[in-house]
Amino acid sequence: MTEFEKLLVSRAEDVRMSLYNALEFNPSVKYATAHLIHAIEEVSGCQIRSLAVNMERDELRGMLAVFDSPGAFSKWLDQRPGYKAHLQPISDGAKGVGLVILSSKINDCWKRFTLIKEASHLLFEADELITHSTDIQALAKAVVDIPALGRPDAQAELFVRDYAGIAAALELLMPAHIKENVSHWVNVDKQTPYQVAEKLRIPEKFVEIRLNQWSLPGG
Repeated sequence: MTEFEKLLVSRAEDVRMSLYNALEFNPSVKYATAHLIHAIEEVSGCQIRSLAVNMERDELRGMLAVFDSPGAFSKWLDQRPGYKAHLQPISDGAKGVGLVILSSKINDCWKRFTLIKEASHLLFEADELITHSTDIQALAKAVVDIPALGRPDAQAELFVRDYAGIAAALELLMPAHIKENVSHWVNVDKQTPYQVAEKLRIPEKFVEIRLNQWSLPGG
């Protein structure tokens, strides 16, 4: 197990184990997503809110805005009454606020994956183990085959951190401890990557990346 995987397991194992039971995805997707978000909140000290909006750029699926205090978030929100009506209040005890803005044009699987990917950046900010972009890149490459994502190896820090977010989302939503179950689905049940994606409620693209990493059919 890589250091990156150990980091995630140590923080979210109890939550993750509650999401998977034998071969079947356990609670409802909405319930499971809420528990993952809660786990990230507990680790980072930040409260997380999400908002679906009509993105001007079609290729942009989501973004994370971080506010260093509930007061700063409230001040920003007061200037946007249209947003305020759709968001729950923030507790005064929060260390900060992470607002994940999602494109309203993407489907539920993409929204779920993007929400966890963007929120997971708060895990890295809260951790002293990962402080430099080179560390993040090395750890992310241990979990995800970065060239398979269609981007060159050498990129700006923004993209390096994006790799880490993708790696974290994959480990949380299609974790290593269900590899044996997934192997049964594709080798014995002959399920396609699309069927696995439907079962786990994540985009097919990322199922294919994970299957390739695990040397399973469909990757």
